[in-house]
Amino acid sequence: MLCEGEGDDPAHHTAERAAATAAAARAGRLVVTHVGRALTPAEAVARAASRFAGPVGHADPGAVLTV
Repeated sequence: MLCEGEGDDPAHHTAERAAATAAAARAGRLVVTHVGRALTPAEAVARAASRFAGPVGHADPGAVLTV
C-alpha cells in the first residue's frame, strides 16, 4: 500500500494512521510518501513500522516499486 505519512488533520494520514489503514486493508507492504517538514522519512517509517507488522519503507524520489 502506498500512503502519505505525515498529517495533523483529519484529511491527511499520519504515519501511524497510514499503518492502521494498511493493517485494516491487510496490505502486504506499506510505503509511506508525502512526508513533510515535521518528520524525516526515517522517522515516518519508524513510526509506521511500530504499528504495522509487515515491511515498511519510504517512497524515495526516483524509486521504482514493483506491485
